[in-house]
Amino acid sequence: MDALRLKSNLLFFTVILMSGTVYGQTEWQKYQNNPVLVKDTTIQGVWEWAGIGQPSCLFENDTFKMYYAAAGIAYIGDTILRGRISYAFSIDGTTWVKLDPPVPVLDVGSPGAWDSRWCDTPAPVNDGTEYKLYYYGDSLSAAHSAIGVATSSDGIIWTRHPGNPILERGEILDWDGFWVESPAVLYDSVTGIYSMWYTGVGYGPGLPFNTWIQIGYAYSTDGLTWQKDTLNNPVLGTGSAGSWDDGLVAVPAVRRTGGFYEMWYCAASIADWAVDSTLDTAYVGYATSQNGIDWTKYTDPVMTNYDPPADSGGPWAPDVIFDGFEYKMWYETALGIFYATAPVNGVFESHKAGSFPILQIKPNPFTGSTIIAYSIARNEYVEIDIIDMTGRRIKNLVKTCQAPGYHTIKWNGKDYNDLSVSCGIYHCIIKTSGRICNIQKIIFID
Repeated sequence: MDALRLKSNLLFFTVILMSGTVYGQTEWQKYQNNPVLVKDTTIQGVWEWAGIGQPSCLFENDTFKMYYAAAGIAYIGDTILRGRISYAFSIDGTTWVKLDPPVPVLDVGSPGAWDSRWCDTPAPVNDGTEYKLYYYGDSLSAAHSAIGVATSSDGIIWTRHPGNPILERGEILDWDGFWVESPAVLYDSVTGIYSMWYTGVGYGPGLPFNTWIQIGYAYSTDGLTWQKDTLNNPVLGTGSAGSWDDGLVAVPAVRRTGGFYEMWYCAASIADWAVDSTLDTAYVGYATSQNGIDWTKYTDPVMTNYDPPADSGGPWAPDVIFDGFEYKMWYETALGIFYATAPVNGVFESHKAGSFPILQIKPNPFTGSTIIAYSIARNEYVEIDIIDMTGRRIKNLVKTCQAPGYHTIKWNGKDYNDLSVSCGIYHCIIKTSGRICNIQKIIFID
């Protein structure tokens, strides 16, 4: 009966969509040993001699995969500075390994191509079929600012889409009529929709040089042909006069957690620019949305370059991963790529279809013990069970009423009799108010 009941509950879980949560964090702590990634100053690394930045990450199989922009030359004696996209990976988010030998994974286009001078602002996506890498490109001589895409089966060897560029600047009087760049792209496997948030630059009363820099939205059903949301764009504009983000909002990083979207973006104020025509104060802002179009800004910036330890040339171009335990941010500075973390410190409830409470297990597979991290949106009766492959419950870890928020529990690989279980595959099931709302595979090894 237990096995039958488990199968019934699993079917119920796949059909009945549960409520979910999103975590709004505002208390970032900069890593004391920054930077975590610096430019290559060897002869082999001439293509990133001038600097690196614009980090964008995937988190797959307990590995962080970073794509970043590198500026440099092609060979000793070359006088033309170009931008290329490179790659590094890390297990902990602080120690990064570059490709060996060091080479860019996406070089500039052929002479005369729209992206022959600069490739920048990478945005990787794994849609379950292939990797897609969205990026900004230009030829500089033609001032052709646009966004393109490349595809890959392994995330290392990329092939440019023959229909590039896939998103171009608007008409001269449009909000994005001067420049487009810095895409952030998510893929929804349920709807099959790709969503893009990008920086658009138009002419207006902003900065620098009488431009207006804001964030817009576009969507696609295949990741290749895109439609701008002309009805709602820009979806995130500058703040009211006198605010810390009244000068520009740009370079979005967007994640979906539970049923909500979270955005981190760069900002600056007109007042700061007006003092000496230099943006020496940089901010990272935060906003949330239920649909990815209507955004609510957090009142204050969540990070500045003056937060200790102070940064130079940043924070710029943040990207954020929530690994189930904490938020991790990588961002650009003049010295390289920096790192910061933030705890879960806010819970927003969502009843949108398709969302459900986060359940993360780390390490997994494990030996000895592992930590199970989860969240609930309101006061609820919570049960967490470990189930074997026959559907038999071998251990109950939680069975109590809990307050809303973020919780963790340890499992030491033992059953009700305090005996170690056999090596193999188990399932961790979380129930709230008697209903299964998430299931994760858990692997115990000797």
